[in-house]
Amino acid sequence: MWSLITDGATLTHPAQTGMWIGQGAADLSTPWRHTLLAQGKCFSMVASCLGGFALCVQGEQVDPSRWGVRNGGWRRVVGVMAYLIAHHRRRVTKEELIDTFWDEADGISANQSLDRTVSALRRALEPNLGRYQRSAYVLGPDNGYRFSPDVYVAVDAEEFVARFKEAAAMERRDGIAAAVPFYQQAEAMYAGPYMYGVPYAELWCHYQSQILSDYHRTALTRLAYFAWRSHDFDSLASYAHRVLGEYGCEGDVCRWLVDAYAKGAATTAARRHVETCPYRRKIGGAPCPDLSLVLRR
Repeated sequence: MWSLITDGATLTHPAQTGMWIGQGAADLSTPWRHTLLAQGKCFSMVASCLGGFALCVQGEQVDPSRWGVRNGGWRRVVGVMAYLIAHHRRRVTKEELIDTFWDEADGISANQSLDRTVSALRRALEPNLGRYQRSAYVLGPDNGYRFSPDVYVAVDAEEFVARFKEAAAMERRDGIAAAVPFYQQAEAMYAGPYMYGVPYAELWCHYQSQILSDYHRTALTRLAYFAWRSHDFDSLASYAHRVLGEYGCEGDVCRWLVDAYAKGAATTAARRHVETCPYRRKIGGAPCPDLSLVLRR
């Protein structure tokens, strides 16, 4: 659990529950909370996009029931909301949204459906918003939509990227030992794939999701390397098992495990990977040659 003060209310994000939307799908980590408080910022909207999508507004988590519209329209309401969050630093044009979410509809029906969708998401953000009342959050439709300049938006994926890039820059400048705490912070924030399970996300965020996944894999790999170099074989086994289990067999990581085994430290870790690696089970293949050598010893 973490909490911060926003607009006079305490905002609390629940721990990860595995729900994809509005139920704490991704846990916004303690390092981010400390960063926010240290900067003295108050956010009107906090979005969790790693491992799913969850949203807190004015200190209140948006309940899934508030996304509901008839005839299955809730899927587009959630999808458009996630898209606006992902691009919250700029105006999103109506044409862009229609091309993404209504590419097979004719112009008139697509525009009408978009208008209904934006009205529904505004009501989700502001349940007491009157029919003709101006939204304090989502402005438009001057050929597009954007968040009001008065609304502060915090997104866990952006903080994850910032932490990872800070770690990479620190490693280049001062070496791996200095970068380890920043890699650990970034790794702790990664709760799963970007916008996992969000309706229509596959239409627009695959590239960004792959980038974030690569950053996470790199962070784990660098932490595994530091553990190997430091002869911290327990940490090496933990990081290496996650890299190999989540991303498949990585040559360097396998070699570090083999080296640890040669020093009499990693027999159990190597065997555990070979027996339980989800990647190996999925492809039905044998372990990589380096780990096969471990088993034969």
